[in-house]
Amino acid sequence: ARGIDYLGEKWGPYEARYRSRGDAGKKQQKRFIEFAKLVNRADDKAFEKGIGGFLDVDAFLRYLAANALMANLDSFLGMGHNYY
Repeated sequence: ARGIDYLGEKWGPYEARYRSRGDAGKKQQKRFIEFAKLVNRADDKAFEKGIGGFLDVDAFLRYLAANALMANLDSFLGMGHNYY
């Protein structure tokens, strides 16, 4: 499965790669780019400080545990099919 890559500060490369299901406004575009940058470029301290601003870490960890327990291969973490 392919992760969320940081493709620079312009929206065009992200739009081409991730094919949003709707129109992403400027605020959403900026937030997605900031998230991709955090995931790919931040050191451990900056990542730990910033990730809570993008997702509920406890809920995400519960999701990961449930997917691992069920061996859910269709998730984002498995083969990357059907996870929308």
